[in-house]
Amino acid sequence: MSGKQAKNQNAKAATFSGGLRSEAKKSKIVYKNVLDTPFNIPWPEVTAEDSATILDALCELLEPIGAHRDQCRTDASKNERSRKKIRPGKPNTALASPNHDGTNTTQMILTSEFSKSSTEMKTDAPSIMQSISIGINSVTKTLERSVQDVVKFPPPSAIFLCKGDLAPSHLYSHLGPMVAMVPTTLLFPLHKGSEQRLSKALGMKAVGAVAVLAGSKEAEDVVMILSRMVEPLSVPWLPKAATITPKKVAASKEGAERMISEPHSQSALNDGIRSKTDDVPLSTTKKETNSAGWIPTNIKSVKTTMPVVVRAPKAPKESDKPQTQAQPLIHQNRKGQQGNKRLADGLTKEKLQ
Repeated sequence: MSGKQAKNQNAKAATFSGGLRSEAKKSKIVYKNVLDTPFNIPWPEVTAEDSATILDALCELLEPIGAHRDQCRTDASKNERSRKKIRPGKPNTALASPNHDGTNTTQMILTSEFSKSSTEMKTDAPSIMQSISIGINSVTKTLERSVQDVVKFPPPSAIFLCKGDLAPSHLYSHLGPMVAMVPTTLLFPLHKGSEQRLSKALGMKAVGAVAVLAGSKEAEDVVMILSRMVEPLSVPWLPKAATITPKKVAASKEGAERMISEPHSQSALNDGIRSKTDDVPLSTTKKETNSAGWIPTNIKSVKTTMPVVVRAPKAPKESDKPQTQAQPLIHQNRKGQQGNKRLADGLTKEKLQ
């Protein structure tokens, strides 16, 4: 081994042997209590058993949709293969008889078969497809319409969200405030692993959320089971959804027109219109105003790390030092010095006298 190789090995050993730099990299996990914002919306807490129960019932409800989608794909592939086999080309005069419009009989038969298969695909669709909304975007649009007008667009009865499989959280964080604004909707967060089963039941690649629309008779049992597990979100500082009452407004307008057509005095007319309009406002929107009141302070624990500081041991104080054998000698010398000083003082006094 040459001298250069030996020097390089010594340098590497000195570099990776540790020291102050490795000590500074050491850290430990700590939990710190910090002040949290009070405007967080608490999501329902669901146990693993409840999540499995609801997921089984939901997949059983949605399985006809997946079977229908698979059948549609199979029929579409069959039609595509038959279309490739029979392509429009030179007409065979021996087999195909031309009609008065110039089309062949085989082409008309093929077209009728395609139209028949398409109508069968439409009629065979399960009824549950009209009562659900699939996907986060579709569920969001449904909630937006319900928030704007609850009467015209009734809010969904329940929303099932694959919260454990969705990342990051801002994909679904907007659903909490929107559900809290409609008082009758139940929000159920499913545990991890539910997205795969739900997608398989629906015959789709990935499904993050499913909403059951109001008035669905097929999903009554699932909604009833769900109502025993979770409650609607209650957020006092959020305004409730607007309710529009077009029938009452129309009735008030008809009453006012009837009073105008009848011969009455102006004062009676004004009193009648005022009494009608006092019961029902002319504005079509009527929002509920809730007083937020005091919101309790929230404190959350944050998991973080902090460096491990290695401190040098403190030097012992003089009082903590052990006594040695030289201390009694020093003490005796001090006493002797004091005695000599007294003798000198006495001699000086005698001389002065």
